[in-house]
Amino acid sequence: MNRTLTLAALLAAVALATSTPAYAVTFFDALDFSGPLVVTDTLSGNQINYTYAHDLTAFPQAAKIHSVELSLTHKGNLNEGPTREIWIATTPSGTLLGTLLESDAAGRTDTWSLDVGLLKTLLESGSESFLVGLSEQTAFNSEKIELIRSRLDIDYDKIPQTPEAGTLALMLGGLAAMRVRRRLSKTN
Repeated sequence: MNRTLTLAALLAAVALATSTPAYAVTFFDALDFSGPLVVTDTLSGNQINYTYAHDLTAFPQAAKIHSVELSLTHKGNLNEGPTREIWIATTPSGTLLGTLLESDAAGRTDTWSLDVGLLKTLLESGSESFLVGLSEQTAFNSEKIELIRSRLDIDYDKIPQTPEAGTLALMLGGLAAMRVRRRLSKTN
């Protein structure tokens, strides 16, 4: 009996040693705005002028998230407050994601590292999208910005769902060997 337990423990250790561990991967969702998309400030103050969504339906809900980045490529932002234009990116609830810097006709990409907890809370609530709101902060209206592209990158650990074929073969082989050994010991 002790030999059988020793053999089972040895086979389990070998199976664990040969299984595939979690590994880091990046999930991303990119939006290319057609045209580019022109957003006009029609609301005074800090109200959201335009909202868009990154799709999270393909993101594994139970993943361990390491980092989150949002990039937004835009052009036509003069960023000369307080009387010209100051565009910011926020969540619909008002959490600041980042301030858009000045962009000329060639365009500019702003990239912000986001709080991992923000995305975890969103996923735990069952949301399948990450909403980004754009707001022009001055009291004046009719400022414009052109949106070219937005990208959401999430670095996380991917955990394999099934053991590799070699691991399964070792486990099944070990179980078969234990059964044969048990039958042989009963006959002796």
